[in-house]
Amino acid sequence: MKFRCHRPATRISKTDNAQLGDIVFFKWKKERRYNHAAVVTSKVQGHLGLSQHGIKNHTTLDDVLARYRGTSNPIQRVLIIRPRSAK
Repeated sequence: MKFRCHRPATRISKTDNAQLGDIVFFKWKKERRYNHAAVVTSKVQGHLGLSQHGIKNHTTLDDVLARYRGTSNPIQRVLIIRPRSAK
């Protein structure tokens, strides 16, 4: 997945700073690039709720990370960006 932003975006360094509408990208250990994305749709007591395509359309960031932890292809990096709105 190549990143080409037509509008500037802000990189979010901590999940605590994530907001609704932020985009979460995932990179697995055996992949060269980020190859999956989800949108932050809820935030409850610091836990991010995500909407995505795939096995589970609505999940949490914690659940996604746990699902692949301990496997031969764990999630290696998570990138959260906040698109800036047009003015």
